[in-house]
Amino acid sequence: MLASIEKIQFKCLILKENSNDDCSLLIQKYTMRILDGKGLNDCVCGQSKRMPNCDGSHKQIAKAL
Repeated sequence: MLASIEKIQFKCLILKENSNDDCSLLIQKYTMRILDGKGLNDCVCGQSKRMPNCDGSHKQIAKAL
């Protein structure tokens, strides 16, 4: 499950829209869900309209970069 947390950290680095503080808060918020085996599809960019789940909104941010 640690790999999932590393994936969130990597996504935060890619999505420059969020500051490092925002990413740290997201990681802290979802760590227990990930370690429990839940939340593997949680939004980490903060743009999803289906929180806490990812709806692919990060793809629009990535295209804008």
